[in-house]
Amino acid sequence: MIDVGLLEVRDLAVCYKSLWGVYKVLDGVSLNVGKGEIVGIAGESGSGKSTLAEGVLRLIRPPGYIPKGKVIFEGVDLLMLGEQELQQIRWKKLAYIPQGSMNSLNPVLKIGDQMTDVMMDHGIKDKREMRDHIVERLRRVGLSESVLSRYPHELSGGMRQRVVIVMATLLDPTLIIADEPTTALDIVSQKQVITQIIDLNREMGTSVMLISHDLSIHAQASDRLVIMYAGKIVEFDRITKIFERPSHPYTSLLLESVPRLEKREIKGIPGLAPSPLNWPSGCRFHTRCPIADEYCANVEPELRMKSEDHEAGVACHKAG
Repeated sequence: MIDVGLLEVRDLAVCYKSLWGVYKVLDGVSLNVGKGEIVGIAGESGSGKSTLAEGVLRLIRPPGYIPKGKVIFEGVDLLMLGEQELQQIRWKKLAYIPQGSMNSLNPVLKIGDQMTDVMMDHGIKDKREMRDHIVERLRRVGLSESVLSRYPHELSGGMRQRVVIVMATLLDPTLIIADEPTTALDIVSQKQVITQIIDLNREMGTSVMLISHDLSIHAQASDRLVIMYAGKIVEFDRITKIFERPSHPYTSLLLESVPRLEKREIKGIPGLAPSPLNWPSGCRFHTRCPIADEYCANVEPELRMKSEDHEAGVACHKAG
């Protein structure tokens, strides 16, 4: 049975107003992250993965808005909190590793000053204590104390991303949301970053929501995998089961598109993802699905459980 005691997202929707209408980027998403668990979120660009992270963290800004849903974190609905209450939870209990480490660091402040600011904002004032704690966390990810006196542009992409990971874990949060943490990194830096996220999970018991389009990263790190398409969840299961026997045609096609040494030809998914301005009727994948019929085109499938313990679910009329 999944531990739902840490994070529970219920029927969350995120929309954006535009001159052309309302973009329904996230359209009724529900999921759980248990204590000490790494939950992977995968899907093509535009599926709603990053918007899900921003919605959970309440980082949606106008013209975006959240029309419905609940985000229950440690028994509290984050969507009902005031800004000051929310600030006390961010970093201390709920941390964020955003896409693009350079964009998430202040370019005119030294790394040490930025890390110190995080700790001071949450009540830690002893400078010696702060520095010792920061240095210990830097060493844990293979960085030296000299990093503290440098500016972000003086570090490599992999070093900056490790700095962001350290900042996210300075206050020992219970949940980290990592949004494409390996984007634009070389293969060696990618391996280092994913290894560090796994180590945080194992050594500190930190839960992780790991967002990545790269299924090979999820194969290394995730306990469960959630597949998103067109603003909805279409399948979720234990990582081993979803790789061995996917239930949704979209999941199967995603797995077939992953490069493997034994595969001479890589298959792509035909067609293009639909626009959130006008989602298709019925199953949103039916326009690209190789087994869809008229029923699929007209009736939207519900996300139904595949197991009694609620560890697996699929939204497909054809799934057994």
